[in-house]
Amino acid sequence: ELDQDGVDAVAGTRGVPDLLPRDLSSDTLDEVRGLLRALPAEEALAAGDVAAALGLHRVTARRYLEYLVTLHEVDAEALAVGPGRPRKTYRLRDDPGAARARP
Repeated sequence: ELDQDGVDAVAGTRGVPDLLPRDLSSDTLDEVRGLLRALPAEEALAAGDVAAALGLHRVTARRYLEYLVTLHEVDAEALAVGPGRPRKTYRLRDDPGAARARP
């Protein structure tokens, strides 16, 4: 059985940071990370909250948050808050050691 570290060792990519997608900025990504790090551990934010705090569009904030989910830095949870679509919230992972190398 092979885990991600094993794949990285075989592929020769260990320690090589992920490349940031073209539509994301490293400065904005750092701002989103900083905002989430400043939260108490039990608190989570929706994309709209992050957008309002950083002066971004909600869709832009969601792209950054979803990218952090793919890096295993952030957990996402859908909360039912009444009729209609659930509200998706984001918080830093409890286990920061689980995060992969960051761009």
